[in-house]
Amino acid sequence: RVFQSRYFARRKVHGSAVKGFTEEGAKLYESGRPSYPDNSILKILDIIGISQSASKECRIVELGAGTGKFTRSLLLYSQKVGNISNLRYIATEPSEGFRKSIETSTDQYKFKELGILSVLDGTGSCIPAKDGSLDCVVAAQAFHWMATESTLVEIHRTLKPSAPLVLVWNTYDYKANPWMRKIDDEILAPAYKASKAPRQQDLTWSHCFQAPQSIGLFTSPIQFWYGQQAHSGPAQNVVSRIMSTSVIAEKPVQEKEAIQKHLDSILSSHPDLAEARSSGVFTINYVTEIAWTRSIK
Repeated sequence: RVFQSRYFARRKVHGSAVKGFTEEGAKLYESGRPSYPDNSILKILDIIGISQSASKECRIVELGAGTGKFTRSLLLYSQKVGNISNLRYIATEPSEGFRKSIETSTDQYKFKELGILSVLDGTGSCIPAKDGSLDCVVAAQAFHWMATESTLVEIHRTLKPSAPLVLVWNTYDYKANPWMRKIDDEILAPAYKASKAPRQQDLTWSHCFQAPQSIGLFTSPIQFWYGQQAHSGPAQNVVSRIMSTSVIAEKPVQEKEAIQKHLDSILSSHPDLAEARSSGVFTINYVTEIAWTRSIK
């Protein structure tokens, strides 16, 4: 309810995200995407300044929480190491279908009942938090959708002095998986070009930090950390990962059928996947990238 009067005037979500991230697509998204490794969560908690001995309340807002992959990773890791009791975590997501997925996937852990987790409608340009009230704003697999001056101004408004803005992505490791490069070149890149949707890989998300209204709001340069992980499973996992990409998921049924046929052809014929086809285990390697900066006040 915070700032409700100006909410609808300020929210704006990219068309590909609106059409591609739906309740129907949430199951495909959930099954095809990797989680976040413990070492990346540990690094983020270190950036925020959370430790097992921390006694003060820590308020975190996640932007574009999706189906809750990162939400669960951070809360479950915090629970495992014993520093969850003082967390107040607000997962914001503009897609109603994805918000339902967050709630369903976290129900068993009782985070909401314990007062640790809230799931709210929200966007980067309208965050449900008071001025200077947050210890961290985090966006996992999402910031490139909202990388604008207005988003940075809004994030800065909500953060405490020196509190971090943390951006996280799991990106394809093309060096480890040349066959993923073929899928990207022939399927993903053309779809992104046609939709004019933003991509994390081209780093255009970082340009907003140099825009006139953004200069002086956050520390510079942006700092980076990189880790590695792998997501293994049947070929269907690869299909789910590609077909749940927003610029694919938004397409009409007939186009999606053609894309999946093309994808199946690559998976069934690429020479680098001979062993995967024999074993039935397909592995997508990822680089987990963390970028962070701090508010200046």
